[in-house]
Amino acid sequence: MRIASRCLPWLALQALFAVPLGAKPEYLQYWQTRYPASTLPERVGRATGSSCRLCHPRTGFSWDDPGNAYREMIHAYMHGGKPGIQAAIDAAGALDSDGDGVPSSVEILTPRPGGEVGYHPGLVGERGIDPTSATRDEVVTGQPETPPASRSFVFDPPALDFGSVALGQRVLLELKVRNASPVRQTLVGLRFALVNSSVFSFDAPHRYPLPLEPGEAASCTVEYVGSNPGYFYRSLAWLEAVSADPGQPVSTVLLSGLGGFGPFSLSASMVHFDVIEVGASARRSILLTNTGGTPLTVGEPRIEGQGADAFRLRWSGAPSVTLEPRTMTILEVTFEPAGERKAEAYLRLDTDAPAQPEIAIHLSGEGRRRVTPGDANRDGELDVSDAVKVLIALFVAADAACPEALDADEDGRILVSDAVHLLRVLFLGTPGPTACALDPSPRYLGCPEGSPCDV
Repeated sequence: MRIASRCLPWLALQALFAVPLGAKPEYLQYWQTRYPASTLPERVGRATGSSCRLCHPRTGFSWDDPGNAYREMIHAYMHGGKPGIQAAIDAAGALDSDGDGVPSSVEILTPRPGGEVGYHPGLVGERGIDPTSATRDEVVTGQPETPPASRSFVFDPPALDFGSVALGQRVLLELKVRNASPVRQTLVGLRFALVNSSVFSFDAPHRYPLPLEPGEAASCTVEYVGSNPGYFYRSLAWLEAVSADPGQPVSTVLLSGLGGFGPFSLSASMVHFDVIEVGASARRSILLTNTGGTPLTVGEPRIEGQGADAFRLRWSGAPSVTLEPRTMTILEVTFEPAGERKAEAYLRLDTDAPAQPEIAIHLSGEGRRRVTPGDANRDGELDVSDAVKVLIALFVAADAACPEALDADEDGRILVSDAVHLLRVLFLGTPGPTACALDPSPRYLGCPEGSPCDV
């Protein structure tokens, strides 16, 4: 395989190799020995003008510039105790660096149409978008870079980027693990496969092993503490979801963040209100602190986006406030859903800080109604007519007024078993549903036209 001679080394981890001009560096020779069938470097070189784009962004690089998830994984391995680049290349091949469900070594050796061999092991997204480069929307080749994978579990989102945050700022983001298979799967747990700095942590409020029905998801909260990544361009971690089925591949999500930027620190860069009853409200407070050394002015905050009408803001600094160093202001956000829906918006503030001219905080929440599962005709009582209503909805005329009321056994599906369950409750003493419950689970089917519980 011919490799462009102008390639600089992938990693700023060892001294320059003493090789003749035009000769392949030792690590490239080893990479080709490790993956002799792969045409990936040659193909990337043809597409971009340099085989170096296999690991480095197109806009040029030096040894300290960012690469992609595959290169950063090798970085992390070498600084995590691996004795050298060859061992790091071997170790990185066993993990899924870009979180697409395929181990790096499998991607590198997967045949492509047209006789080529090798998909890019470090790029996230079907068009190969690199979330760890300085130019975050740069396309390396413009071609699909992810072979299809069959997995029990998938992460939503597939990559979690915390962006640039202030030094010491704690940011919490929600991450979901979803059962993507057609059958029930058991999630054994979550674990970090590799980190390049100890600034990530997660809280999963579930007891493992956790069975998940098809399409059902379990949520966890991932925390990132803004810190200078030191030797690395940014802080990275690879979090795995492990299935109880040993035949299923491990699913991986890439976490990334860049700390130490901007004078403003936020107590939260995302505010999620979970599930709130329609007509009720919930309030959250956000602390905005000037961590810099000079006074800074914050303009009047505004809430923008399609779901902005579901959120209200209270702030005592209108129309603007000047924060002295080490002082703060408080923003209070209230979520009050008027109907059943998921609402998302952004709270934005303009500042006079050159490095942080705008602050954006993501807001989200969901409004749901209280429903008594099994009260299919929504008359406030459980009787035989409810079982009949379920069967009519299944075989005569679908009923979209309140699907949640038809789901008597609360499994997230409307089946004949719901009518059977109702009859068992009525005549065999099977425990019945909780009246007027607010269901926060992913099995909730909705009740757009309301129920007797609204009264």
